Formats: sequence, C-alpha cells, structure tokens
Amino acid sequence: IKLIDTVIDHLVLQWDKAPATFKIQVSSDGKVWKDVEGKTAVKGESVNTIKFEQPLETRYIKMQDGIDKLD
Repeated sequence: IKLIDTVIDHLVLQWDKAPATFKIQVSSDGKVWKDVEGKTAVKGESVNTIKFEQPLETRYIKMQDGIDKLD
C-alpha cells in the first residue's frame, strides 16, 4: 500500500482465510523493504490487530503471507 508519508502505530488485517504465518514490511522508496513484524496468525481468527512497539514512519507498507520462518 502506498501511503503519503505517515506515522502508524497499529495495523488491522481482516482475512477471508488467514495464512499460517505472515510478516509486515515497510519501505521509504518501494524498493528496499525492512521487516517490522512477524506473526503467526491465530487459527480461526478473521481479524488480526498488530500494535507496533514504536510508531512507524513510512511511505509504503506490505504484508507477505506464508513465510517459512519467523525471526
């Protein structure tokens, strides 16, 4: 998702079918991505709310599902 330079402190993901694992990445240019959160989805939940420890200032944010290994 391309944002106008913004600060976010949480993210709400609503699923039709949640992946077993996923990670959130941010970027200032849409080319170089930084992992900010890795999660294991709770089976059966249709909504995951992720609260970041520190607010994130970013221009782009994406979710990648089905990651093999969470850090």
